[in-house]
Amino acid sequence: MLNEKQYQLMDYVAEGKTNIEAAELLGVHRNTISNWRRQPEWQEEFKRRVIERTHSRLPQLLDAMMDEAIKNGNAAMSKLLLQVNGLLTDKVEVESKSAGKGSGDIDAMRAEIERFRREKR
Repeated sequence: MLNEKQYQLMDYVAEGKTNIEAAELLGVHRNTISNWRRQPEWQEEFKRRVIERTHSRLPQLLDAMMDEAIKNGNAAMSKLLLQVNGLLTDKVEVESKSAGKGSGDIDAMRAEIERFRREKR
Protein backbone atom coordinates (compact mmCIF):
# COMPACT_ATOMS: atom_id res chain seq x y z
CA MET A 1 0.00 0.00 0.00
CA LEU A 2 1.24 3.47 -0.88
CA ASN A 3 1.71 6.18 1.73
CA GLU A 4 0.59 9.81 1.59
CA LYS A 5 4.01 11.04 0.44
CA GLN A 6 4.00 8.58 -2.46
CA TYR A 7 0.62 9.94 -3.57
CA GLN A 8 1.91 13.50 -3.24
CA LEU A 9 4.89 12.50 -5.38
CA MET A 10 2.46 11.62 -8.17
CA ASP A 11 1.12 15.18 -8.11
CA TYR A 12 4.65 16.59 -8.21
CA VAL A 13 5.63 14.35 -11.13
CA ALA A 14 2.48 15.40 -12.98
CA GLU A 15 3.45 19.04 -12.38
CA GLY A 16 6.86 18.36 -13.96
CA LYS A 17 8.95 18.55 -10.82
CA THR A 18 12.28 16.73 -10.82
CA ASN A 19 13.12 13.96 -8.37
CA ILE A 20 15.37 16.35 -6.47
CA GLU A 21 12.63 19.01 -6.21
CA ALA A 22 10.08 16.42 -5.10
CA ALA A 23 12.50 15.01 -2.51
CA GLU A 24 13.02 18.46 -1.01
CA LEU A 25 9.28 19.16 -0.90
CA LEU A 26 8.52 15.78 0.67
CA GLY A 27 11.45 15.84 3.10
CA VAL A 28 12.98 12.58 1.84
CA HIS A 29 16.21 11.62 0.12
CA ARG A 30 16.21 11.72 -3.68
CA ASN A 31 17.06 8.00 -3.77
CA THR A 32 13.80 7.37 -1.92
CA ILE A 33 11.96 9.11 -4.76
CA SER A 34 13.75 6.96 -7.33
CA ASN A 35 12.91 3.82 -5.36
CA TRP A 36 9.25 4.76 -5.06
CA ARG A 37 8.96 5.51 -8.77
CA ARG A 38 10.36 2.06 -9.63
CA GLN A 39 7.76 0.23 -7.54
CA PRO A 40 5.15 -1.51 -9.74
CA GLU A 41 2.37 -0.42 -7.33
CA TRP A 42 3.40 3.23 -7.65
CA GLN A 43 3.65 3.00 -11.44
CA GLU A 44 0.21 1.37 -11.73
CA GLU A 45 -1.42 4.01 -9.55
CA PHE A 46 0.36 6.82 -11.39
CA LYS A 47 -0.86 5.48 -14.75
CA ARG A 48 -4.38 5.19 -13.38
CA ARG A 49 -4.29 8.80 -12.17
CA VAL A 50 -2.90 10.08 -15.47
CA ILE A 51 -5.66 8.33 -17.38
CA GLU A 52 -8.26 9.65 -14.96
CA ARG A 53 -6.97 13.23 -15.29
CA THR A 54 -6.73 13.19 -19.06
CA HIS A 55 -9.83 11.18 -19.95
CA SER A 56 -12.21 14.15 -19.76
CA ARG A 57 -9.89 16.26 -21.92
CA LEU A 58 -9.30 13.63 -24.59
CA PRO A 59 -11.60 15.32 -27.14
CA GLN A 60 -9.64 18.58 -26.75
CA LEU A 61 -6.37 16.72 -27.16
CA LEU A 62 -7.54 15.01 -30.33
CA ASP A 63 -8.77 18.35 -31.72
CA ALA A 64 -5.40 19.95 -30.97
CA MET A 65 -3.60 17.03 -32.62
CA MET A 66 -5.80 17.37 -35.69
CA ASP A 67 -5.17 21.12 -35.87
CA GLU A 68 -1.41 20.51 -35.62
CA ALA A 69 -1.51 17.83 -38.31
CA ILE A 70 -3.47 20.05 -40.72
CA LYS A 71 -1.87 23.43 -39.96
CA ASN A 72 1.74 22.30 -40.06
CA GLY A 73 1.42 19.25 -42.27
CA ASN A 74 2.75 17.13 -39.41
CA ALA A 75 2.91 13.63 -40.90
CA ALA A 76 3.68 11.93 -37.57
CA MET A 77 0.66 13.57 -35.95
CA SER A 78 -1.50 12.59 -38.92
CA LYS A 79 -0.36 8.98 -38.66
CA LEU A 80 -1.05 8.93 -34.93
CA LEU A 81 -4.56 10.33 -35.42
CA LEU A 82 -5.33 7.73 -38.05
CA GLN A 83 -4.04 4.98 -35.74
CA VAL A 84 -6.09 6.29 -32.80
CA ASN A 85 -9.19 6.15 -34.96
CA GLY A 86 -8.42 2.63 -36.18
CA LEU A 87 -7.90 3.81 -39.75
CA LEU A 88 -4.24 2.89 -39.95
CA THR A 89 -2.45 -0.12 -38.57
CA ASP A 90 1.02 -1.54 -38.86
CA LYS A 91 -0.51 -4.68 -40.33
CA VAL A 92 -0.01 -5.02 -44.06
CA GLU A 93 -2.12 -7.40 -46.07
CA VAL A 94 -1.20 -8.35 -49.60
CA GLU A 95 -3.67 -10.05 -51.84
CA SER A 96 -2.47 -11.80 -54.94
CA LYS A 97 -4.92 -11.65 -57.80
CA SER A 98 -3.02 -14.30 -59.67
CA ALA A 99 -2.45 -16.86 -56.94
CA GLY A 100 -1.30 -20.21 -58.20
CA LYS A 101 0.04 -19.06 -61.56
CA GLY A 102 3.62 -19.89 -60.66
CA SER A 103 6.76 -17.96 -61.54
CA GLY A 104 5.25 -16.44 -64.67
CA ASP A 105 4.00 -13.54 -62.54
CA ILE A 106 7.50 -12.86 -61.27
CA ASP A 107 8.85 -12.93 -64.80
CA ALA A 108 6.14 -10.51 -65.90
CA MET A 109 6.98 -8.15 -63.03
CA ARG A 110 10.68 -8.27 -63.89
CA ALA A 111 9.88 -7.51 -67.54
CA GLU A 112 7.69 -4.58 -66.47
CA ILE A 113 10.43 -3.20 -64.22
CA GLU A 114 12.94 -3.48 -67.06
CA ARG A 115 10.51 -1.68 -69.39
CA PHE A 116 10.22 1.18 -66.88
CA ARG A 117 14.00 1.40 -66.61
CA ARG A 118 14.36 1.67 -70.39
CA GLU A 119 11.70 4.36 -70.62
CA LYS A 120 13.40 6.38 -67.91
CA ARG A 121 16.68 6.54 -69.85
